[in-house]
Amino acid sequence: MPITEPGSPGFEQHGYYVYGITDGSPKGLAPGVGRGAPVELLVVEDLVAIVSPVPLAAFTPEALRACQDDPAWIEAQVRAHQEVLARASCQATVIPLRFGTVFHDAAGVRAMVIEHAPRFREALTRLAGRQEWGLKISMDEARLAAQIVATCARIQDLDARQRGRSAGAAYLLARQREQILREEVARAIETCAREAHARLAAESVASVIDGAAPAGVPSEGQPVFKCAYLVDSSNLEAFLATLDCLASAYPAFSFTLSGPWPAYSFVNSPVEEHTHA
Repeated sequence: MPITEPGSPGFEQHGYYVYGITDGSPKGLAPGVGRGAPVELLVVEDLVAIVSPVPLAAFTPEALRACQDDPAWIEAQVRAHQEVLARASCQATVIPLRFGTVFHDAAGVRAMVIEHAPRFREALTRLAGRQEWGLKISMDEARLAAQIVATCARIQDLDARQRGRSAGAAYLLARQREQILREEVARAIETCAREAHARLAAESVASVIDGAAPAGVPSEGQPVFKCAYLVDSSNLEAFLATLDCLASAYPAFSFTLSGPWPAYSFVNSPVEEHTHA
């Protein structure tokens, strides 16, 4: 097979895509990004970079921005990135790096690891034996409204006062009832989210609330609360038991737990994404 030399028309320059940093030796990792690139371990002193050789041209900031018009390709690459990290995290403590972190060569990866080694070691020690879990709380609006109507004295009083009233008076009472119901729904959401977070945070090492979750009454299909929890593996059973208790205490709400995930929410990576010289 002929060798393609640098500068020739068929030459494709390769760099190193970095998924994360570990101090272990995970094996059997999934095919990586690009066209299913092999996943390799690049040892730098006591740390290990999880990497794949990739065509540099496909992972420049410009190329990634251009691929925003191809959501299927982006989704496949992000899924490959996540799968590599998920499999590695099952075997070792891993600091995840952002999607699209690429270096021109192995020397660049080594230099990055050495430069940030103290922070990587601190994070690996802090994350050892712990996992990130994501919680999303959603409400069944109809069920919550029915529950409030059955227990709220103010609404029951308004319902009784509407009977036998003229159309105009009944309309005004109905508007008042709607306002009270909205207030009670918002209060119920706040109470559920506040208690759930307090109890789950008490069973966690750390937590990060997703500020994108709406305040007050969300529109249909939106979660009322989202949060990531860093849970010690030795306390996972207690964390899950607390979640079951919350689900029983708040039947008009659904508690969806996802994970375990690489601890993105609990690592402030010193490495910026995209291609590095």
